[in-house]
Amino acid sequence: MRLLQSLHNHIEQYLEQARFLGKMGRGVEPILVFLQNWPQVASILGEHSLDPIKKTIHTIWRSPNGNAITPFIESLPAISRRLPSEDLLKQYLALTLDLMERTSTSIHGIHKTYASPSLIDFFEYSHQLLAILSISGLRKWVDYGVRNYHHHPDNQRAYFQLKSSDSRAVMQRERNGTLLVDNTRKLDLYLLGLWNDHDFLVPYSTG
Repeated sequence: MRLLQSLHNHIEQYLEQARFLGKMGRGVEPILVFLQNWPQVASILGEHSLDPIKKTIHTIWRSPNGNAITPFIESLPAISRRLPSEDLLKQYLALTLDLMERTSTSIHGIHKTYASPSLIDFFEYSHQLLAILSISGLRKWVDYGVRNYHHHPDNQRAYFQLKSSDSRAVMQRERNGTLLVDNTRKLDLYLLGLWNDHDFLVPYSTG
């Protein structure tokens, strides 16, 4: 009975998010993309990960960056595979909102008026960066781009599209050894084969 109730609650949350996306006034695309991509994310991170993702979407929607919502949702399955724990996902979502806040601009410095030049590019390329960088390395890479190209939108976009020499140089500088996520499957099999240990290794940040 508890299992059925839990399943019912998860389905309700899933449908509630789809309804919210439908009320944003951006057509059916965000809804379809969410319905297509969310099951992949849930299978990796669990249904409970919907809540922080939902809050992130709501924050983006309330900013001038509404056009970035669909690319954000499209990026989530690949991001989940690179960051397969709730702790790492929350750090990525916090980094996303920090990037949006720092690169969106305003006329009088009160309310953000203009969308971030680089947020959509970040969603497009972040999974490639996470194949090379840890979440800490990605944070430093993002910070460099924001600090050095804040007032130069074209250069900022080139940086976040991995087209500038600075972008690639900082990426190589922040690259550090082997990522645990690339080896957890092998380590899980070793634990199972040697000690019959069925627990899974879950990466998390110590930073």
